[in-house]
Amino acid sequence: MTEEQRTADGAVAPPIISVGADVDVQALVEEVQAEVARKLEAGVYPPELMREVNQDRLGMAVMALRDSAVFSSEPPVGSGRARFAGAVSMAKRVIATALGWHTRWLVDQMFTFGANTVAATTVLLDRVHDHDVALADLRSRLAQPREPQGLETSAPRGRQLERELDQLRHESRSHGSIQDATGRRATYLDLFRQLPGRVVDLGCGRGEFLDLLKAAGVTAYGVDSNDVMVSACRERGLDARREDILEHLAGLPEESLGGIFCAQVIERLEPTGVIRFFELAWSALGQGGVLVVETLSQRSLATFTDAPHVDLGHLRPLHPLTLTFLAESAGFRDIAIRYSSPVPGGDRLEELPVPDDAGLRPLVSVMNENLRRIDETLFGPQDFAVVARR
Repeated sequence: MTEEQRTADGAVAPPIISVGADVDVQALVEEVQAEVARKLEAGVYPPELMREVNQDRLGMAVMALRDSAVFSSEPPVGSGRARFAGAVSMAKRVIATALGWHTRWLVDQMFTFGANTVAATTVLLDRVHDHDVALADLRSRLAQPREPQGLETSAPRGRQLERELDQLRHESRSHGSIQDATGRRATYLDLFRQLPGRVVDLGCGRGEFLDLLKAAGVTAYGVDSNDVMVSACRERGLDARREDILEHLAGLPEESLGGIFCAQVIERLEPTGVIRFFELAWSALGQGGVLVVETLSQRSLATFTDAPHVDLGHLRPLHPLTLTFLAESAGFRDIAIRYSSPVPGGDRLEELPVPDDAGLRPLVSVMNENLRRIDETLFGPQDFAVVARR
């Protein structure tokens, strides 16, 4: 008997029961927790490991899973009844020897499954830790004081940022090529056909959506605060104007537009600017006009390792419920949310394979359902759009 099989007071601890044909998931979890608690009391785990694990419940769960993934093909043959101890032990040895080949076959499969499960959850733990680091960095950035900003301007971080960056090159690296961005914007094109007025692309950037509208025969123009972007649009024959988007909306006659498109801009505004944006958009649109506001999705943690840290102009992500509420408050109707920009399949979590052993299938099913939920949180769609009508 090893030292790990004794408790701190020297008493022999009962071995962990092997997984049988009928799996009771709750009993199995309690069994693993009891075994980890016993080893903690016996001092099996080194202090430096426990200092790290005690700060991370997920790490504790992975350690417990790793601890329970070791199986034995040697069943206990002792007996607690002194009177029949010899006969019972002998009978158990005979049965164990006779069924040894079958037991080892089952244990080998269970060990393989356990090892694969531990490996998969360890990778998951590492990824979660990486996202924790990214979230901590984001919180520290958001906690930094910023210059106050008025309601009448949307210009973030001043003009110095625009002067110091090669905007077109930076746009291509952070948001992909013009062809890539055009493909993503094409899903919104049908919303802007046959509207009661012109369409404006606020924060038009390189003009990807203006290209689509022009090809579809929709009268449209763009507004952007960056000289480089406006010049790039004009070189391709597009109508683009160098203005602040909030100032432009405030200067428009009431109900003079048929549609407003605004992609990857709203997250650059201060909170007062976001509120003002929806109020001005409602006033500028005519009856039956369409508003589409696309931004980063904070419901996907993958977003926080990509766009907010690549584009220096992004101040904060905005929740779909927040933008829906602001649209409703401004007077919009028929409000819907569209999600886009899914994470490539090769970067997503994979399900565990269904084992041949029918007794293990319920456990694997529960684990796969949990993996699916975690995957949706980690790697959900990275963008969403609020679509509303005047």
